[in-house]
Amino acid sequence: MGQQERSSSGQTVRSVFRSYLLRFVFLVLLILIGFSILPSAAGIWDKLISGSGMLAIVIGLAAQASLGNVFCGLMIMANHPYEIGDRIEIGNDTGYVTGITLQYTMLRTYLNESIVIPNTIVSSSRIKNYSRISGASYPIEISVAYGTNLDKAKAIMQNVVFHNIRFFGDSKPTVLVKAAGDFGITLKVVIMTKTPEDNPVACSECLQQIISEFTKEGIEIPYPTHVVYQKDVLKSEEEHGTGRKHHN
Repeated sequence: MGQQERSSSGQTVRSVFRSYLLRFVFLVLLILIGFSILPSAAGIWDKLISGSGMLAIVIGLAAQASLGNVFCGLMIMANHPYEIGDRIEIGNDTGYVTGITLQYTMLRTYLNESIVIPNTIVSSSRIKNYSRISGASYPIEISVAYGTNLDKAKAIMQNVVFHNIRFFGDSKPTVLVKAAGDFGITLKVVIMTKTPEDNPVACSECLQQIISEFTKEGIEIPYPTHVVYQKDVLKSEEEHGTGRKHHN
């Protein structure tokens, strides 16, 4: 979603917030005016106050979650940490904001899943907004075998990423040696794209092309192997004198 559309949606959210706030203030003023004008309102008010203590507690407990969501929704609309169309992360959920109400915030994921998050959870969680800055980035990693010319492998990764049509940057990315593991050396490069929508596709294209270039250049990508010994085969080899012998 473009910057102009996000700005328009942000103005819509703020107008909704002002509308709810004005309605609330108007309702409170209406109640106060009603009790001040009606002569019998004072007596009714006293009876309500004296006899509704327990009822208020019950209703308060029952409505605590809903009121909490509403209050948090008002705070979200007032502070606008995100707007409709933004790509955000709330807790373990990442997606594009499709709706903001007093009760919930709605996200759509890359898998086209719809996630509805209560605003109390939103307010108590750390929010990452990936749309407030230009571009999006994500790392890809690949391992090479020990003995590989690392400079050559890193140069291949740099060229593949830099010449990808979706890459966003004026210079070649930096390739880092992340780890020396049990099976090989892990190399890491960050893929930068202009929009979050392009990033997953760019990462997939670059990783596929890096694997292809490594294969052409004879750079081995290590993987774990398992050697299985069959008991019957070992016994047959021992009987024919081709295997290991038992010594008493």
